[in-house]
Amino acid sequence: MNKLTYLLLLLLTFSFANTANSSTNSATNNTIRRVRIDFTTPLNYTKQILIGFTSNNIASDGIDYGYDALNFQDLDDDLNWVIEDENYVIQGVGEYANYKQYPLGLFLTNTGEFQISLNSLENFETEINVYIYDALLDTFTSIVDGNYTNSLPTGDYQDRFYVTFSDNINVINFETNSATLSTSDINTQKPTIQYLKSSKELNISTNNSTSITGLKLYNLNGQEISSTTNINKNNYKLPINNVSGNYVIVNVYTNDKTVTKKLLLIH
Repeated sequence: MNKLTYLLLLLLTFSFANTANSSTNSATNNTIRRVRIDFTTPLNYTKQILIGFTSNNIASDGIDYGYDALNFQDLDDDLNWVIEDENYVIQGVGEYANYKQYPLGLFLTNTGEFQISLNSLENFETEINVYIYDALLDTFTSIVDGNYTNSLPTGDYQDRFYVTFSDNINVINFETNSATLSTSDINTQKPTIQYLKSSKELNISTNNSTSITGLKLYNLNGQEISSTTNINKNNYKLPINNVSGNYVIVNVYTNDKTVTKKLLLIH
């Protein structure tokens, strides 16, 4: 175990132990279900991040004082939980549900192969699935029996990777309490994303079910092409005649979810 791994593991153990001890109900602490995930950098350093599911929704999927631990280190290569645009090494959330998913922030200074792996599961009565979802490629990789391995150029990768517990879900933005949506609600509210060849525009429609709050475009290398915020419309068109290449990755943000789609641009 290298020095970085050792120090971070001590930090994780101490911080989450203090969180548990500060609770008014010690019996509840024993029911915290923990998922420990290891990130191995291109330079072969290892960092661990932790998510803890609390019974009776004592913590939320947002920021909770005493349950979430900010990342105060500036590492060349890093992986964190992202909560309200901040990076965390520990995230305490509500009760476990297999439709939940949590965004990761990946930051790379060094190029080369990195890995995301499952270190351990604690206090789960039955086995669960844990996946790394790649929104750019729309792929789910199980890390229960193997590792997620990739090699990417230097850069910041946000809104791309998520930890999920099912491989048959849409990516949801939980900052708007969308965890209360049923499966049927989620499916009926999925926006329509189209490329209009005649006008060379991106056309997005929510069928008046929700509002489009933002939009990001990426190329196939994961590099951000454009970003639009504060849209707040049910229908939106964006000219993309200046985009090179045959494909574009579209992230559409609505009031209750993020939907990703890869579009073929027929010039």
